[in-house]
Amino acid sequence: MRRLQVAIASRKIKGLDALPVLSEVLEHCGQDKLIPSIAWNNLHPLLETDSATFVSSVRSKERLSPALATLSPRMVERILSAREPNAASVAALVKFVADRDGERARQCLSAVSSKLAALSEPVTLELKAELKPVLQELLSRETDTPILLSAKLLAARLGLAQVDPAAVRTRFTAADQPEAMRLQALDALIAFRDPDLLTVLPEILASGPPQFIRRIFVALGRIEDPKLADVLLGEYAKLAPELKPLAIDLIMQRETWARKLLDAVLANKLPKGVLNANHLRKILESNDRDALWAVEKAFGRIREERNPEREKVVAEMGVFFREHIGDPHRGQTVFRNLCAQCHTIYGEGGKVGPDITANGRASFEQLLSNVFDPSLVIGPGYEVTTVVTKDGRNLTGLIAEDNEQRIVVRLPGEGEETVPRNQVKYTRASKLSMMPEGIETLLDKKDLADLFAFLALDKPPTDASAKLIPGAPDIPQPKGGKSTVRLKVESSERRLVVRAQLPGQGAWIELATYVMETNSRPYLHPVHDASGRVVLTEDRPGDHPWQHGIFTGFHRVNGFNYWKEDEGRQRFVRLLDLKEEPDRVTWRALVKLVAPNESVVLEEEDTITIHAPESSDAYVLDFDLLLRAKEQDVTFGKFFVGGLAVRMPWDESNPRQTHLNSNGLRGRECEQQRAAWCNVERPFGSETFGIAVFDHPDNPNHPSGWRADEQGLINPNVSALGDWTLSANQTQRFGYRLVVYRGSASREQLAPRFESFVAESRGGPQTRW
Repeated sequence: MRRLQVAIASRKIKGLDALPVLSEVLEHCGQDKLIPSIAWNNLHPLLETDSATFVSSVRSKERLSPALATLSPRMVERILSAREPNAASVAALVKFVADRDGERARQCLSAVSSKLAALSEPVTLELKAELKPVLQELLSRETDTPILLSAKLLAARLGLAQVDPAAVRTRFTAADQPEAMRLQALDALIAFRDPDLLTVLPEILASGPPQFIRRIFVALGRIEDPKLADVLLGEYAKLAPELKPLAIDLIMQRETWARKLLDAVLANKLPKGVLNANHLRKILESNDRDALWAVEKAFGRIREERNPEREKVVAEMGVFFREHIGDPHRGQTVFRNLCAQCHTIYGEGGKVGPDITANGRASFEQLLSNVFDPSLVIGPGYEVTTVVTKDGRNLTGLIAEDNEQRIVVRLPGEGEETVPRNQVKYTRASKLSMMPEGIETLLDKKDLADLFAFLALDKPPTDASAKLIPGAPDIPQPKGGKSTVRLKVESSERRLVVRAQLPGQGAWIELATYVMETNSRPYLHPVHDASGRVVLTEDRPGDHPWQHGIFTGFHRVNGFNYWKEDEGRQRFVRLLDLKEEPDRVTWRALVKLVAPNESVVLEEEDTITIHAPESSDAYVLDFDLLLRAKEQDVTFGKFFVGGLAVRMPWDESNPRQTHLNSNGLRGRECEQQRAAWCNVERPFGSETFGIAVFDHPDNPNHPSGWRADEQGLINPNVSALGDWTLSANQTQRFGYRLVVYRGSASREQLAPRFESFVAESRGGPQTRW
């Protein structure tokens, strides 16, 4: 507690030299999580001018404390961001960290690499001289470690060493490498003007997680190759919805790219709505007279100020929303896909625009005006400025810093660009908001209604205490006034947790968790029974550690084993979408199958829907599996296992699981037998629970041959009947339904459920448990 108080008060006490005090606090605070954060808030302003003093204090210590190690990359970045960067301090700090913590040193080198493009030539030369002995010492180490690679890349960029661009390109494309390392490799390829970089970009843009692609977009602006626009336009349709506006902003950064974008719009390859008034104004200020005439012909007069006609739109949309009440759960997804690139709400989203958790929604009328007439009132600090550089870039965003040394522009998507003052050609302030007018033309009316139903609540729609903001139209309630929402999703970077509210109960119980670790196989675990009391799945059992609750896996794909994760690998890429409805939640996930040589042979798209429990006894989960071949045919060899699988816990000393299939066979008699469905059951305490998997009749191998093993795994095997081939660029879909239930199920109980599944998928009546 005393160190925390010292950290807080260090800069407030008159006459106290805060630097050595903060150094001592960070040296002795151990593993405390709070103190380093408080100390950093007081330390980083001092590094603007006194970095040499602080680094000298750090180097006087024998050891590198956990807090100093954690903060060291941020210290490097902050010192290089100063108006007068101290290259000697950076080199000394990197040397000190490298001698004690290789991983933190690698991060420090990455920080240097990320700042190089923003440094002036004299500072870069000074940094090169100061870092030369440090990098030479690191390069003399023979072990191929991440810090060695970082040192090679930085040395190459500074002209102190040579590297093979192909090897660097391999690091950039390798999905199993840390993202920071891949971005450092990308920075190096851009600096080298690697001619083959654009050939590998399509695969990265098509399969990378959105957050990673955002950071790639920030780096790509430094490329001058006109062909980059062709790559971006070619991949535009495949991008996640939240990335598409950022791709447009990137293309608009250079005149030659912007012309290709305009041509695509004029040819109706892209909708006109992708270009807002700020984009069109950029084109009109360019030197391309043909483009100017084309814009005026296609778009008419482009305004430089607010359009007063927007007041009519505000009034019209107000009437529309009062007559068409949307779904706030769906609206949350619309917000993530469109608005979150700039705005934060409830702690999620971008930081370019205002955080609208508590701003801009004091009333429904204010919300309408801010969205549909965004240029009416532009708050301080949110005026849009375009910075035109001498090398031909047009950077439009908010000015985060403007001084004699540099201009820092904050771009949509959380990117920042630092432009040395001597590289600025001119700047132009806009009277228009960065938020484009005409959002009503970008979204269909249903999505707009859903979005405003979400924004009209003062808390997330999954929060039972959420209320409407003043003046918002009432959301229709069911009889009795109780919400019909029975499912909700709690999402984080690596988990989706689905919770349910049982009929007649107020408490939320956990149904299932979807695990989505980047570069690993995604899966569902734990999966609970309908009451939320019992975990019915097992993850990484000792007998088969490659099995994960409810998962997919394949054997003999082009001859390689992807099932055991020991040859080919399944790698989660990103969520494609997430939809929340009162009685179900659905998400789509993109997974790629990567061969031992790191080539992507196949894309897997999983669509998972969890339905609200019918009672405390049962609920339903739908799993749609789409396989998409890449540029070559993909062969699946005959094997006894492969595809969707369910793994229950198994007690080797007392194995009590059993199986039942649609033919009436039980236990191990189900193994490798063709059937429309199969289940696995076992006692948990005094009760029995089961999971049944239905194989849809439209599946190409229906009825499947089933893996039903003695450890409690069931799998409708996609390769049980023989070898099969998925032709290049073709797709194959498999559909399944899982019923999670309490009790021991009979054939007479499960057969109607299977018929209900088939009828429902074809528009027929449903049967309940």
